[in-house]
Amino acid sequence: MQPASRFAVRCGRLYDGTGDPPQTNVTVIIEAGRIGRIVANDEPADAEYTLEAASVTPGLINAHVHLEFSGEPDIGVVLLT
Repeated sequence: MQPASRFAVRCGRLYDGTGDPPQTNVTVIIEAGRIGRIVANDEPADAEYTLEAASVTPGLINAHVHLEFSGEPDIGVVLLT
């Protein structure tokens, strides 16, 4: 079975990383494996994931990130320079 080419992530609260207040009850549309757009919760899709009780941060991959660092794989190198 082929994975859905277009699917929806139904979000209860969405933080977009701009510093604006979170958006509520929105949907992130994923198209061809990439974030396509953010739309109202009634957008149809081939498949969907319901995260309406969760907060979502699209594009944030590392759930254990220390944002005060530069993102280097070896923080010891950064601290020594």
